[in-house]
Amino acid sequence: MDNSQVGALSGYVDHSFFEGGDCKGAVYLFYSDTPDAPDDVDVDIQGNDIGGPDPITTVQVPDDGTHEYIVGFLAEGDYLAAFTC
Repeated sequence: MDNSQVGALSGYVDHSFFEGGDCKGAVYLFYSDTPDAPDDVDVDIQGNDIGGPDPITTVQVPDDGTHEYIVGFLAEGDYLAAFTC
């Protein structure tokens, strides 16, 4: 991929999602026209996809007070970002 032809998506997750200490946050990224999105990465023991469409990529959201995430090396287009704990 040509670095001059890619972009990134970044954002912040509200701190209230991390209250209580039980959240290991992640952002799942899908193409905006993905049917039935969002869905998590779900496979059976043999590695077969058993759910809806899987995300293009995922990134951890750190519980560091900023809760900032960055997804890099994205081609131009529309995306759907979904947060999960």
